[in-house]
Amino acid sequence: MRNVIICAVCSSTEHARVFSEGETDFLICQNCGLMFRERFPAMTELTAIYATHYQAGNIVSGRTEQESGEYALEAYCRFLQRRLLPAASISRVLDYGAGTGRLVELFRAAGIQADGIEVAPDARRYCLKNRGFDLFASSNLLPENAYEVVTMIEIIEHLPNLMSDLAAVRKTLRQGGVLFVTTPNRLGLRARMQKGYWREARKKFHLFLFDRASIEQMLLRAGFARVDWVRFSPLQNSGFPFWLYGRACQCLGVSGTLAVIARR
Repeated sequence: MRNVIICAVCSSTEHARVFSEGETDFLICQNCGLMFRERFPAMTELTAIYATHYQAGNIVSGRTEQESGEYALEAYCRFLQRRLLPAASISRVLDYGAGTGRLVELFRAAGIQADGIEVAPDARRYCLKNRGFDLFASSNLLPENAYEVVTMIEIIEHLPNLMSDLAAVRKTLRQGGVLFVTTPNRLGLRARMQKGYWREARKKFHLFLFDRASIEQMLLRAGFARVDWVRFSPLQNSGFPFWLYGRACQCLGVSGTLAVIARR
């Protein structure tokens, strides 16, 4: 008997195949629009994938494929200070999916109380050895009602326990706190052109792919009171040609990155 596949967000069993070529194991929920893999890698597979990506050589060269680059992280740090942390000295921030802790380090250098959570042991060890602080290893260890801001930079698409992880995030936020999320945009220009061959779809650790409507519905179902789209989010790379291309895509709503702010 065939296993019944249930949407992780709305529990619907009505879904359709997305790509006819390339990564053909993606389905889309006919109810909420969530796109997800028909078969998630086992936890042993995911653990092995992250162990490979977080090898010391990859970390040093910036080729983990897990963390945003230095330019992007610095841009996010500045953006969040300007947009969400006007009183930086009294704000407390959690970076969920912190990698080796670079964004946490940037926040701390700016005088912000910041923590991080990261499930990959190699990334946590690197953070402790090279940055001098620990990262939480599990959402079960997070304090309740502790943070004004939680960031999830290119991490939500990785989470096998999507709704339970969002519940943990909401629980650790103070009342009125905000969650800042970025994730690949499945309706971005490259995604539309490349479809099942799109780089973000081909990453086996990307379990979900979102558009603006599906991520908003997911966050509302997770209990957040309001979700706002950030049209002009920080760009990932430097240089005028990339700036021009990136801003043009953002103006047209076909940027490769979705960014939203969810309020508790």
